[in-house]
Amino acid sequence: MPDYYEIYDHYAIQYDELVEQEDYQNNLPAALLDLFDWKDRQILEAGIGTGRVTEKYIKEVKSVLGVDRAEHMLLKAKNNLSPYQDKLQLQACDNLNLKSISGKFDIFIEGWAFGHTICDHPDQISETTHHLVDQVKSLLNPQGKICIIETLSTNSKTPQPPIKELKEFYSILETELGFSKKVIATDYCFQNKLDAQRIMGFFFGKEMEESVKKLDHHIVPEWTGIWYKELS
Repeated sequence: MPDYYEIYDHYAIQYDELVEQEDYQNNLPAALLDLFDWKDRQILEAGIGTGRVTEKYIKEVKSVLGVDRAEHMLLKAKNNLSPYQDKLQLQACDNLNLKSISGKFDIFIEGWAFGHTICDHPDQISETTHHLVDQVKSLLNPQGKICIIETLSTNSKTPQPPIKELKEFYSILETELGFSKKVIATDYCFQNKLDAQRIMGFFFGKEMEESVKKLDHHIVPEWTGIWYKELS
């Protein structure tokens, strides 16, 4: 069973097979359009992956610079977002090195990417969180907006941070850095129960595969948090 980074480095097609089933009720794009004015804005997206979040807003914006540590994912994003190539740039960049990016942006957005960086540094959660957010602030125009999208658990009846590292990360965003939070359901809807078990198991591991098997349904619940802030 490959780990997350192996998937991001080598399995973009299988990753897409998962995320194409996610948020079948389209709650994420509805929330993003409600929270922000995207019209003619310049966007920086970290952890762009294969472009699944980008696709939700790119029609509205002026330009997108999408970055990701995995060039394998960037190649898939380039293909997935080819109808928007006139407004899209892609660049390899680790979340901890965003300061190397040139330019100023109106909105920063990331989806399910900063959480991995936090979990890579479990003994430095506060320092890592402040570093990530400080980098983003330095790249935004005055009144720029920050949007951090992270998990609040998969195959769970209620929204909650799935591990203590993410619980601490979210707490710092809310209590120290002044982010507001919105919780949405982003449930997966697969063609059948066997697809749900196979695809969820490939990405999340054997324990999740068994959990989905016990669920015995082609719809797998998922909760997502959106942490957002406007610079003043």
